[in-house]
Amino acid sequence: MPHFGCAVIGITCLDTVRANKFVHEATDVPIENVNVPVVGGYSGSLSGPSAVPLFSQDASAKSMPEAIAAQMLKRVQDAGNEVVDAKKGKGSSTLSMAYAAARFAHAVLAGRAGGSCVEPALVKTDVYPGVQYFSTKVTFGPEGVEKVHPVGEMSSKEFDLCQL
Repeated sequence: MPHFGCAVIGITCLDTVRANKFVHEATDVPIENVNVPVVGGYSGSLSGPSAVPLFSQDASAKSMPEAIAAQMLKRVQDAGNEVVDAKKGKGSSTLSMAYAAARFAHAVLAGRAGGSCVEPALVKTDVYPGVQYFSTKVTFGPEGVEKVHPVGEMSSKEFDLCQL
């Protein structure tokens, strides 16, 4: 059944792309075999501490030492600001944002064409208690957002990070 309340949808796959890239770099696992969902929301200016990569849901990320995972958590949460700082406030991650927009558009259009495409997005949902908008995986279909996926299993640390 379509989620007609999902008229406002945010593009959040850039966080997932970054998390996957960081895990790939740390583990040498081929990037196409890395799938770290990033859930949460946006309380900071570009990303922020409410975006939580779920390393426990990816086999290669799960095997990383805790110290490396902690560094990557910070990198995922600060990545947008790092780019702005590196460009001395005169830009942002334009190509990365364009890639995220293209992925999102592909998911929406593939769904509208009758396919079924799963992509992370910020949607109005009750998937996480007490939070009105939350980024999680959604399935796009002919009617728009067909399904908002549950967050799934989280480590106790990830659960704590999701508490607002």
